[in-house]
Amino acid sequence: MFCGTGGCNLIILVTKRDGTLVTVFDDYAWHYEIGSKPGRKTIRFEMHRSFCEPPAKGACVKTHRITEKPFGFNNR
Repeated sequence: MFCGTGGCNLIILVTKRDGTLVTVFDDYAWHYEIGSKPGRKTIRFEMHRSFCEPPAKGACVKTHRITEKPFGFNNR
């Protein structure tokens, strides 16, 4: 695993209904936390400020609902 000032590479796989795996996220993050509430699962990221628009002074916080659809934050 390689970690730098941009964070660590994080790859998130989701199991589809047919049992196959799909990569839904493949990018860098400083920290992540999966929501603990019942129902729809969300993931909260703390990322390098370059992911914010406009760039933040510290960490950029992004939240996304976890589904089978790939997503990313390409503000860099």
